[in-house]
Amino acid sequence: MNCVSEMHLERLKLGQFKELNEELPGRMNSIMSGVSPRRWICCTNVDLFKLLSKNLAGNTEWLCNMDVLHLIQPDPAFYIEFQRIRQSNKQNLAAYIFDTTGFQIDQVENRMFIGNTKRFSAHKQQLLSVLGIVDAHLRNEHKQTMTIFGGKAS
Repeated sequence: MNCVSEMHLERLKLGQFKELNEELPGRMNSIMSGVSPRRWICCTNVDLFKLLSKNLAGNTEWLCNMDVLHLIQPDPAFYIEFQRIRQSNKQNLAAYIFDTTGFQIDQVENRMFIGNTKRFSAHKQQLLSVLGIVDAHLRNEHKQTMTIFGGKAS
């Protein structure tokens, strides 16, 4: 049996499929159906990849085992470079959005970007995301957040 998330798997192991899990231990596992964080960082955020690898003395073992990231010894220079990379990525995203849509994002450096990209369907999680955006807008708490939806119809 394949489950989407570890949390979902554990709930099934302890609940609906407890007897099956006891009879066939190790046969239930979780499989991520998206892009792994290490591939995302390595391929799309090269500056962050370099910063992490440099801080780990060139050790790229974290590409196979993200637990190695706990070995990072951040110092003030690390935080300054991390913040520079973060701000640069925000500026690049805002420029891309403007170039492709004509929508200008102001105060990019103060904004938190939230991305929600997946196959669109009448799914509870997507509806709750939209309702959360509407609620923040109605309470006038949306000024520092930029939510981006992308995907295709299911």
